[in-house]
Amino acid sequence: MVDELVEKISEETGEPEEEIKERIGSKVEELSGLVSEEGAAHLVAREEGIELAEAGDKELTVENIVPGMNRVDLKCKVVDISDINTFERDEGEEGQVRNVVLGDRTGTVRLTLWNDQTEVGDKIEEGDSIHIKNAYSREDNRGNVELRVGDETKIGMMEEEIDEVADTGNSSGGGHRKARTNQVMNENVNYEVEGTLVEIYADEPFYKACPECQKKVEKEDGSWRCEEHGEVEASDNMIISAIIDDGYGNLRTVFFREQAQELLGLDEDPEGNLETVQSGAEDVKGEEIVVKGRSRYNDFFNRTELIGNEIEYKSDDEMLEEKLAVVR
Repeated sequence: MVDELVEKISEETGEPEEEIKERIGSKVEELSGLVSEEGAAHLVAREEGIELAEAGDKELTVENIVPGMNRVDLKCKVVDISDINTFERDEGEEGQVRNVVLGDRTGTVRLTLWNDQTEVGDKIEEGDSIHIKNAYSREDNRGNVELRVGDETKIGMMEEEIDEVADTGNSSGGGHRKARTNQVMNENVNYEVEGTLVEIYADEPFYKACPECQKKVEKEDGSWRCEEHGEVEASDNMIISAIIDDGYGNLRTVFFREQAQELLGLDEDPEGNLETVQSGAEDVKGEEIVVKGRSRYNDFFNRTELIGNEIEYKSDDEMLEEKLAVVR
């Protein structure tokens, strides 16, 4: 496939194929192996103003999607669908955004839906195999590629199932990928990070939740109502946000319910007691911690964060041993 792409670039530019191959190799090296040779060929073509999305007979895969492609035709599986996030634009108008994570055997990519496009997320479900035609790709504000929907984009269900999706360490399986805080960039991936708890936000740690499904509930006419279970006796669930710093950067990490209780070192449910929560937060601030969790993109903060599901505090002996190992 790469040879076909090289041949097409050579035909369009008149540049010798060997020189094009060297440029492709340089791209792969420049991006530290984060892009395949095919993806690098697309980048070289884009520099020359050539569209390769339809070059060759091989179907486009996620790993070969690069920013700047205008006719992306992709068969993929829906890995994750976010809730709709509503925000206020600079001019005061209301906007909406929603993210869908798509995957195939080569990787995952985010499809960003804006305003009326967010309705697409209501018509598909996690696990669906879909065919996207005439989408386009852009570089997001974190330097990653993302897909966008245009006027000519069509999204349809596939009759054949896509069974194989790259193991990104998501909730469906796989281990946790050890990473520094500044390396937690991709969504829907299980990461393991280690660092210092430099900040814990415990001003408003409780939210009302349905005792059946644990989802947030809203108050209507004096009663708490769950979308799924109707009127319920709401309970106080805990959510704690913390900042972990490892010297390379910092990462916002969110802990719910039992994990939040474990983070604060509480043996019992605080049951809405704010003073207990804030006291626990003060006690653990500055501690060294190892957190395993799943990454997600937070539209409000415009950054990737971690949802913590496993916590381990490092003992003084462990930290001393690590320092000695560095000295040795």
